[in-house]
Amino acid sequence: MLADTNLGPTKLDRPIGICPRCRAVARSYDQIGKMERTTTDAILLTFLGTRGEIDISSARHRRHSALLIEHGRSRIMLDCGADWRGRLSTIAPTAVLLTHAHPDHAAGLSEGAPCPVHATEETLKLLRRFPIGDPRRIRPGRPMTIGGVRVTAYRVRHSIRAPAVAYRVSTTAGCFIYLPDAAAPPEDRRALAGVDVYIGDGATMTRSMVRKKRGTAIGHASIEMQLEWCEAACIRRAIFTHCGSALVRAPARQLNAALRRLGEEHEVEALVACDGDRLMLRDRGRRRRRRRGINPIYTRSATCDASSAQSWLRCHP
Repeated sequence: MLADTNLGPTKLDRPIGICPRCRAVARSYDQIGKMERTTTDAILLTFLGTRGEIDISSARHRRHSALLIEHGRSRIMLDCGADWRGRLSTIAPTAVLLTHAHPDHAAGLSEGAPCPVHATEETLKLLRRFPIGDPRRIRPGRPMTIGGVRVTAYRVRHSIRAPAVAYRVSTTAGCFIYLPDAAAPPEDRRALAGVDVYIGDGATMTRSMVRKKRGTAIGHASIEMQLEWCEAACIRRAIFTHCGSALVRAPARQLNAALRRLGEEHEVEALVACDGDRLMLRDRGRRRRRRRGINPIYTRSATCDASSAQSWLRCHP
């Protein structure tokens, strides 16, 4: 769990073996930090928050969904909900990217931001009352480089009033897509092609929260539906954030066991992220990458069920 005054790492309950084939074992956040310093192309992801726009919270899902990307000296924050208002100085982002303008994704910027804020033109217009000193417009479908990281925004269906995008993020270490709110997959099929890790919408496990408004799908696709998208795109690893009430209330072991079974039906290894979880993607070199894929290491925060990550993120041929 992330404390109010300290957003630093917490100790692990026990060592986590993530990649048996490569014998990669993450024993502590200190080890991850050491690997990051010696692997210049590594991407380190920290799930700062994993809760959706719901009234309840828990030690595992305390704050609104936000993801921190650390690559070299860059600290890129994806989304900044109301829970993060007044806390940006402790995160010290070098850039903020917003998926859309809903409060649980953008209201943390109501007092301004210490860095450039990247968003679509529609989102920036909806947030024009915020004192954002350096707004930068994103054009969906056009790749851009932010802090040495290649980022492409793709439109997704979620809300008519607050149009949303997903972010495809890539370096030589690997590629992931971040779409915490989605009623349908990205309209551009290129968004999911060749993705190593899918980070998606955890609003509901099997019950669809998608409805039609003016002929357009809005709301939240279930995790089960998103696993179908992953299977169709040959994505073998998925993490779900932006958790809804049912997921926040559920015991961690039962929740991840149910998700594993659901993932097996679609040949996807999946888990639900907790606040403070970390994922590192490391480049294994071009020759070895073609044979075994990326070398990922997932580290659970102290408040989560460590065993739920034991079999996750195995290197596939």
